[in-house]
Amino acid sequence: MHFHKLLFAVFALSGFAGIIYESIWSHYLKLVVGHAAYAQSLVLILFMGGMAGGAWLGARFRRHVSDSLRAYGYVELAIGLLAFAFHPIYTVVIDTAYTAVFPSLSPGWAMELAKFGICAALLLPQSVLLGLTFPLMVVGILERRVLPSGYTVASLYFVNSLGAAVGVLVSGFWLVSWFDLPGTVSVAGALNVLIALTVMRLGRGEPGTPFAERNPARSATATGQIRALMLLTAAFTGLASFVYEIVWIRMLNLVLGASTHSFELMLSAFILGLALGGRWIRRRLDSIEHPLAVLGFIQLAMASFAALTLPMYDFSFTLMSGIFHASAPTAAGYTLFMILSSALVLLVMLPTTFCAGMTLPLITQALLQTEAGERSVGEVYAANTIGAIAGVLLAVHVLIPMATVKGALLSACALDLMVGALLIWRGARTQYRAEGRAAAFAAVAVIAATAVIIQLDPRVLASAVFRFGITSLGDETQIDLHRYGKTATVTVYSVDANKRSIATNGKVDASIALNPAASPTIDEGTQVLAGALPFSLEARLRSAAIIGMGSGMTSQVVLQAPAIEVVDTIEIEAAMVAGAELFRPHVDAVFDDPRSHIHIDDARSYFAARSASYDLIISEPSNPWVSGVAGLYTTEFYRLVKTALNDGGVFAQWLQTYALDYDLVTSVFKAFAAEFPRYAVFEMGDGNLLLVARPGHAVEWDSARVIDHPGFKPLLARIGITTAGDLDSRYVGNSDLLSPLFQSRSIRANSDYAPVLALNAAAQRFLRRSSRGLTDFLRDQLPVREMLGGVSTRLADVSARAATDFATLSRMAAAKAIVDRLFEVRTTGLSSMNPEWARKVRLLKSEVDCEQSVERALWLDTWIEVGQIILPFVDAATRALWIEKYRRGACVRSANAALWDTLMHALALRDGSAMAASAQDLLSGQGSERIDRHRVFLVKAVMLGNIAAGLPDQNIDFYNDLPADSRKHLTRDSTLQLLRAYSGLSLDEPY
Repeated sequence: MHFHKLLFAVFALSGFAGIIYESIWSHYLKLVVGHAAYAQSLVLILFMGGMAGGAWLGARFRRHVSDSLRAYGYVELAIGLLAFAFHPIYTVVIDTAYTAVFPSLSPGWAMELAKFGICAALLLPQSVLLGLTFPLMVVGILERRVLPSGYTVASLYFVNSLGAAVGVLVSGFWLVSWFDLPGTVSVAGALNVLIALTVMRLGRGEPGTPFAERNPARSATATGQIRALMLLTAAFTGLASFVYEIVWIRMLNLVLGASTHSFELMLSAFILGLALGGRWIRRRLDSIEHPLAVLGFIQLAMASFAALTLPMYDFSFTLMSGIFHASAPTAAGYTLFMILSSALVLLVMLPTTFCAGMTLPLITQALLQTEAGERSVGEVYAANTIGAIAGVLLAVHVLIPMATVKGALLSACALDLMVGALLIWRGARTQYRAEGRAAAFAAVAVIAATAVIIQLDPRVLASAVFRFGITSLGDETQIDLHRYGKTATVTVYSVDANKRSIATNGKVDASIALNPAASPTIDEGTQVLAGALPFSLEARLRSAAIIGMGSGMTSQVVLQAPAIEVVDTIEIEAAMVAGAELFRPHVDAVFDDPRSHIHIDDARSYFAARSASYDLIISEPSNPWVSGVAGLYTTEFYRLVKTALNDGGVFAQWLQTYALDYDLVTSVFKAFAAEFPRYAVFEMGDGNLLLVARPGHAVEWDSARVIDHPGFKPLLARIGITTAGDLDSRYVGNSDLLSPLFQSRSIRANSDYAPVLALNAAAQRFLRRSSRGLTDFLRDQLPVREMLGGVSTRLADVSARAATDFATLSRMAAAKAIVDRLFEVRTTGLSSMNPEWARKVRLLKSEVDCEQSVERALWLDTWIEVGQIILPFVDAATRALWIEKYRRGACVRSANAALWDTLMHALALRDGSAMAASAQDLLSGQGSERIDRHRVFLVKAVMLGNIAAGLPDQNIDFYNDLPADSRKHLTRDSTLQLLRAYSGLSLDEPY
């Protein structure tokens, strides 16, 4: 391979490694400063500011470097060595900060300055070195006279950007999952060391002639004003380009979903466009006679293409709907979905970024021909980077919140337009000025027409097309608020003037039925129970912190406790607070009660920066697949929360089981248990769990304390909870009961440095994966929780009503209704039951001729089915009544029926040995339709019986001896997974 091609390959690898640092450092530093808008800005300032400083230093001290290529090798070596040391240094510095520095500082400027200083010390050394690499490599190749200057600059810009575009995807999709964050940084460091050794070997021998000495005939017409104009253009191009990038990311979050991988797709597409623009212009740079004019035309084209992204964006919702419906919820379908999503992003970004990619090489080449010489390489790079910093800050903190994404985009278009017109006016000869005026007028027309014609419909923007494939909420939807905050787009909308929802980036975070006479929403159950359930553990909770505003309902519920003296609601996005106000009067106390305080901050940053502690902390953030949210489900975050709890305090964590598979839910449970080993789990509704813990205390609760509370009572009654039994029915189990299930899976605990949840949650959502079955054992045909050593169910205390969003209570209500009628003399009241169950009750209560085989079989089947629905839920006295009244000799006369009688009798008595033996006898006998229909029930009866009898090892051979196809079918039963875990069988295998 030619010398210059090897160097190009090396520099592509350098771009690959460099983007890894930017991505991974962001993860690290956000653990210190949080995910709020100012925190993201801080990371950007340090990273890009350091690179700008490095480029400026390279330009300033260029003449003191005898061989730029060799110097480049030393810089890459230093970057690599610092990468190896980054994680150990980081952990020492952060541990010291949390234990010795932050506790001594009060929240405010002192705390923020301390954070800034820590982050600067960690980031600036490598950032400055990274900023040196581009100028040194450019000049190092120019010194050796291997290629024309224009071709060299553009080619290096192309390969470095191309490496970065690939690096974003490789690190985000693969490296972090393979090596975690520390390992990924080390991989990048190893690449830098490899680059250094390669360049040092290639650069052996005498250095070439300095570029300045072999270009004596520089342009004498390049005045200081022209040079200043070019550097300002580099800065303004960086500013406008990064405004575009931030705006596109905010817009496309509503199309692709605001997940970590969606951001990586967008960043990769942005960088790829820059790379392709640099590649296209590289063979043309050395022949351009009027660089100012050409640059002006490029700026006008960039402004026009950027404006046209608005109609393309409007159409992208239709494209995403097609992509969604074309991609099956399979692994191959997810790959197709990501590829097509990447293509959609390129359709929006590529024309504009292609133009932007031409500007930096063009400006650099033009200034190389001036008396500034190779010094201009660093100056242009520094100016462009400073402009990029300004662009991000301006977009995040000013333009988007004040002018919306449309206004921010068009403002950047106007800047490009003005810069382009100025460049053409200064650089074009007379014969080009007419074309320049025509191009400027055309650009003005495009921007103006786009501004007037394209009106972005909030119903479309909030449709969550990436989740449901629907391109609009519908005309009946009333948009109450649509606001662009610093971190997210918040929409509040109502349907039928009754149900009101609040959504971030299109994803609904909370909803409330505005009409008290209307049925409550599913979200109301989650919000009310998240606020009320912790008080069943401890009534004397005086201070509370709630993570996540949502509709404000959880904070409202907590404020109903008279002992509460302060409630701090922590919300990262100010626009969410404005949206929550629209749920008044249901959340009036959140805004009017003097005990209530709202803090706009990242939760991690909030707890790290304050010495205050709480009796109650409730974490109810958005879904874990949303970018940044998974950091609130890590071991390290739970450790931080633990330090903020008072002695005897309660921590409650909301966790979804929908859109997450068992492995990811297990990773959260393991993270939680690492800091809160003794915990209890409650169901707030189907697919929603609440994990509660009291450090140093056993988790014991008193449901009557909450049910009888005058502040909580009406709120609970609205969601169908009127008795202590109703609330107890929400109990799932404690750590003793559930730990074997999670320990049987080898997946690691979710942590800051091994973010398994952030990496995989979005894919699980797409694949429609779910772990709702985690609590299926509560609704099983067997008393699983009771026989595994957990509490029994108090069916007598449950109100006889179904809950549409809570399958456990619905099942218990059905069992209670059957029991109430089954043991009555009369059969009245059956008309209100489910018709199928009413028929079964009538059959059991009627006289049956058991001598007739058909009637005997029908009675026996009914008897088994009714027993399976009621026996797991009734007390010992009711089970004894069942045995006495419904064991009919004539109907269980055959050997097969007698085994069923023995099994159901053992089930009623909770006799594990007899249950296992009779179920195994049934399975080993001749097959029958009845056995086939109840095969899963029988397998579970064997395994649960053996576990209850203290013989779990017997299940290993029993289960492994089952036919493979049968075992594969059995994996669909979630209760069986729990029994396998208790038996010592791994759950990592498919069956």
